[in-house]
Amino acid sequence: MTEKKSHESYMNDISAASIMTDEEEQALAVLVEQGDPKAINRLVGANLRFVVKIANMYKGQGLDSEDLVNEGNIGLMKAANHFKASYHKRFAPFAAPYIRQSIESALRKLNGEGNGDVRLRSVDAPVPIGSQNTYTLLSILENPHAESADKALEMQSDIEKLSSALRCLDERERKVVELLYGVGCPPLTMMEAAMEMDLKRERVRQIRDKALRKLKKLKAQ
Repeated sequence: MTEKKSHESYMNDISAASIMTDEEEQALAVLVEQGDPKAINRLVGANLRFVVKIANMYKGQGLDSEDLVNEGNIGLMKAANHFKASYHKRFAPFAAPYIRQSIESALRKLNGEGNGDVRLRSVDAPVPIGSQNTYTLLSILENPHAESADKALEMQSDIEKLSSALRCLDERERKVVELLYGVGCPPLTMMEAAMEMDLKRERVRQIRDKALRKLKKLKAQ
């Protein structure tokens, strides 16, 4: 925040910003991709509340709320400058990793830990359904006896395999899996996915677990 105003005053200001529809955001993304500074500012302004939600997750780690939001806003600006209409995705989930990276980088510097890369989850990250399971999303679908292929071809095969398998899920289950494991978009945390879908965190976890059970059953067929 460039102006010296209280955090409460800032929150009052951004709460007045209207939320854009999918169509409005997609139209704005076209202008953003063309480098229109007004479009970038509007896109950023419409998502400042999302930054606050993410920043609140980092309270008590060394930075006050205002500094956390400032750092998150830096990440939001970076995301806006990289956003493209061709992604056909909402801006908030696209921006989330940038926001987290900016905040976490500031916290690492504060704690003398230097810089680091934003954490990422993927189809080969552990996704436990119960308390003891540690299989991965990809392991549900892959053939353990298949010969290893060239890395690029193997990755493309994994993507195609996953996309095909997700067709067995209903719309909401597919959306949760895509958001949590970065299928066609940067991966989100459970809390961020809950905010994106306007659901409780526990409900997102339940939907994820049900989706993974379906995928595991598909593999067994």
